[in-house]
Amino acid sequence: MSHCTPDSAGFVTIGCMARGFTPADSLTFKWKDFAKKELSDFVQYPAFGSGGEYTKVSHMRVRKSDWNPQKPYNCEASNSKGTKESPVAPGPRKPTLSLVPVTTLKSTSFMCAVEDFYPQNDLLVQWKINDTNSRRQLKLESKSNEQGYYNGYSFYEVSSENLDVNTQYTCEVTHQGKQFNTMANFKAKLSLTMKPPIQRELFVNDKIVLQAVVSGDVKNTVQNTSVSCKVKDERVPKENITAGIAEFSNDTSQFNRIHNVTVDTKKWFDGEMVTCTIRDTNNNRDIQQEIRFEKGGKSV
Repeated sequence: MSHCTPDSAGFVTIGCMARGFTPADSLTFKWKDFAKKELSDFVQYPAFGSGGEYTKVSHMRVRKSDWNPQKPYNCEASNSKGTKESPVAPGPRKPTLSLVPVTTLKSTSFMCAVEDFYPQNDLLVQWKINDTNSRRQLKLESKSNEQGYYNGYSFYEVSSENLDVNTQYTCEVTHQGKQFNTMANFKAKLSLTMKPPIQRELFVNDKIVLQAVVSGDVKNTVQNTSVSCKVKDERVPKENITAGIAEFSNDTSQFNRIHNVTVDTKKWFDGEMVTCTIRDTNNNRDIQQEIRFEKGGKSV
């Protein structure tokens, strides 16, 4: 028999039914846990029926945390004609899907997390790129969790340099003959951070060189993003903005490119605001950051 929905105390009721026996008072139930230990906290009702065909029902309450598909309870029904046993466990459970980007030094992957499903077999993963079948994984490597259900992960790898933000990725999972899917468009993250003057440039060369750091998930996007700056209302000449190459940061799992911005020393110490801007073409917006010198030696 199927189990009931958990109650407010965290218990579920599971049941066992025997049919087609006679006489009515001849059959008894026993319950055992997964370790074959006999249980006593169960209920069995009087048999009902007629004409030599009787039915009897037994049920018990178990903690939801103990209701594990890989650790079934055992119901045993017996009378003078013999004994029959049946495992009582949760039925099939549909998977929960999530699709998230994972960025590393060499690549960006989409991870399809297939979680909390049961049973483990009869599960297929199909990746689709813009509704076109791409790669088929015949068997998803998965492991059971503490609740006895399974979690599995499938990865679709794309080059961080060639990632197309207009591409739609779909993870399609077939489990127990039923189809589930989740989809996402990659939205590259892009940010701008302003850092105070480089100390060496200030004390050795008497220059104010600020750092405008462009960060993002896609190497080419970070590398190709230009920075423009102004001091108050006066634009900083292009030759005063020099950039390095985009490098991957293990700390943030993003690519960073530093733009050194040289500004007029007097204007800096006069506290004039420095504003730098980048264009986030993927999200059709400008990103601005400001920094200036304040008395006391701080940059804000």
